[in-house]
Amino acid sequence: MRTNSTVNPNAPGVYTIKYCATDPSNNSTTNTRTVYVVDTTPPVVTCPANISTNTGPGRLTCDQVVSWAATATDNCSASSSIAIKYYLNYGVTGQTEITSPRAFPLGSTIVTAKATDSAGNSSSTCPFTVTVSNAAPTVTVDINSQTVQYGCPIGPVTIAASDVDSAGTNLVLTSTNYTFNGGNSFQGLPNALSLIPTGTNANSKTWEVLGNALTPPGTNVMTITVRDQCGATGTKSFTNIVNPGPTQPAADWYYTGPTFYWTSGSSSSTATLTLMATLKNATCFGDIRTAKVSFYVRDPLNPASLTAINGAQNLPVGLVNPGDTTTGTAAANVQYNIGSGSAQTLMIAVIVSGNYSANNPTTDAMITIAVPVAGGQICGGGTMDNKADFGSAGYLKGSTNDPACFSFYVQYSKSLLNPQGSVQLFDKSYYKPDGTLDTVLHTYMFKSTAISVLSVTQGTPSTAGTAQFSSKANVVEILSNGTEVSIEGNDVMSLTLTDGSTIQGNTTKKVAITIQRTKGGTWYSSDWNGSSTVEKPILTGNVSVR
Repeated sequence: MRTNSTVNPNAPGVYTIKYCATDPSNNSTTNTRTVYVVDTTPPVVTCPANISTNTGPGRLTCDQVVSWAATATDNCSASSSIAIKYYLNYGVTGQTEITSPRAFPLGSTIVTAKATDSAGNSSSTCPFTVTVSNAAPTVTVDINSQTVQYGCPIGPVTIAASDVDSAGTNLVLTSTNYTFNGGNSFQGLPNALSLIPTGTNANSKTWEVLGNALTPPGTNVMTITVRDQCGATGTKSFTNIVNPGPTQPAADWYYTGPTFYWTSGSSSSTATLTLMATLKNATCFGDIRTAKVSFYVRDPLNPASLTAINGAQNLPVGLVNPGDTTTGTAAANVQYNIGSGSAQTLMIAVIVSGNYSANNPTTDAMITIAVPVAGGQICGGGTMDNKADFGSAGYLKGSTNDPACFSFYVQYSKSLLNPQGSVQLFDKSYYKPDGTLDTVLHTYMFKSTAISVLSVTQGTPSTAGTAQFSSKANVVEILSNGTEVSIEGNDVMSLTLTDGSTIQGNTTKKVAITIQRTKGGTWYSSDWNGSSTVEKPILTGNVSVR
């Protein structure tokens, strides 16, 4: 028997096989048979490895486009004839066929692959995961903490937000908050601070916080929150410490009230004081109305010792001119008792608190309070213009822009044998104790010690009262922190004065003060005419000869 056909078992199809049989007598016969080769083996599908990616900076939505490809093999079909399909939610409600490339949302998505050969055999499925991540913005500042005085500009703070998988245009500053001294959180920024955008780059964005520090002194912690297009946020905090702002007197002293007071009568030790102070911003642009003023008596021998004046504490400050928040005043009327003495000199210290701070002994002013008595008494308090007339002179000649401040009370004891009291002079000078010119304004105090002479000629309706005084004296420099540095002792002080108040309509009030150096020469002359110190009218205050 023979056949003329073969069957390829690896090639599916229909095969017709013809058989032919011949016997020894050469008789033959033929027959045919049909053979079907069928592919029943499914292909094998291989999924790609799990895919991880980030939301891209080029995307405006919170997703990312991903490409992938599975592979499949089959015992019969060529790879090119095997169909591979991909599904979401395979085998459950919502099954969806997808193709590569495709945009995947934030998070993890399972993709199922299935292969079908040309015979229609389907493979088992294989899953792989596509994970799209989103990095939160990173927020930084160039100044983490700064300290600034009230009213002054802060150092501009640059806020930078960057995000590797977000476009700069997608970064949004969503909130600003701050706390004050660790308390509750408030929305926005502290008063007078503002935030402005300053730039947008491919994957970043910047803003700037700037303005003046107009909150009360304390610690402000500001927190900035930035969000990307996917809702991820980054935060950063920075600190702004506000210290009280400095103030300065409108002239040389904060105190601007009268410098000489009488008690209410010869049998009274109480005087009514009109305490007034004028203060200004020393720097920057604060509101002086946020200051408080308190009046104290400072001990000249211990400048750190302050005695509060009752009724003159924590006074409000009002503006001198509406709209001008740089200059203000505070005032109080109080009763002050000098005790059993016939006169007293007070160093009036103006202490500033609130949003401002000041406590500088060099800006104190002297006032004199005296009991009116008959005969043998000189009292006075006020200022002298250092540049008026001939002008001041000496090793410590006064600044032409800063008046000298004087205060004195001297009278004879009840026995009329010994003069008692003191004379004080405060001189602001650009000269050092060696007489050389300096760029720093110094404050010197001359104070009488042992009194040698008090000679009084009382005034009449036709003549002015005059007096002469001389004593030993000490010279000290008063530093801004209140420290007193001794310059010299055992110097000679002389004082002459004229009081024209006994003459009707006469307002003459003249003073001449000289302090001679122990080693020779003159420390200070209030008005030097080339050969001697001469009297000149006082600038402010009052003097009395009785």
